[in-house]
Amino acid sequence: SPTSPTLFPLSLSSTDSAGHVVIGCLVQDFFPSAPVNVTWGSSGPGTSIRNFLPAPTSRGLYTMVSQLTLPADQCPDGATQSCHVQHNSSPSKTKNVPCKVKTPTCPNCQPRLTLSPPALEDLLLGSNANLTCTLSGLKKPEGASFSWNPTGGKDAIQEAAQPDACGCYSEDLEEDAPGASLWPTTVTLLTLFLLSLFYSTALTVTSVRGPPSSREGPSF
Repeated sequence: SPTSPTLFPLSLSSTDSAGHVVIGCLVQDFFPSAPVNVTWGSSGPGTSIRNFLPAPTSRGLYTMVSQLTLPADQCPDGATQSCHVQHNSSPSKTKNVPCKVKTPTCPNCQPRLTLSPPALEDLLLGSNANLTCTLSGLKKPEGASFSWNPTGGKDAIQEAAQPDACGCYSEDLEEDAPGASLWPTTVTLLTLFLLSLFYSTALTVTSVRGPPSSREGPSF
């Protein structure tokens, strides 16, 4: 029997490289696949519409997408465009699609220190293992200083600070060492990880101490 489609808006948070707004309308779960007609309320200069062919789903229904591309000045922030769908299963349906979605609010930058243990297979095989310390949530890309104590083995590599989507920065410090010497440190990290799975407690690790032959956590 005929099944009426459900409409969902598709929006981006920014324009494309050509300065156009690209939005879409997801027409989901309808039957039969034809006839179906999707139109948009906007038809100004520089506007283009692309309707993709219906695709079958695992439930025996059909889904399609209609894409609208138009100049940014015809689709400003806060405005919407109307997507109209005609299918013989029901009267015409309309969905208002926002020109842009709001960018999620980011929390304030707060420094966080995390340690990433080396791969278990590197430790078991006795090959060089990589231990990574990540300092994230920095307000500025400079000013952070890392050191490993005790030192030894290969020189640690400090990566350049990288920005995230919220405008904060993070830096990585990596050190290679024989896998056997990192085993006590890794056991401690794995133990803390398993504890965090069973207890709803936030665990913060700033240093990890092993026997004298092992690495000690970072300090800054």
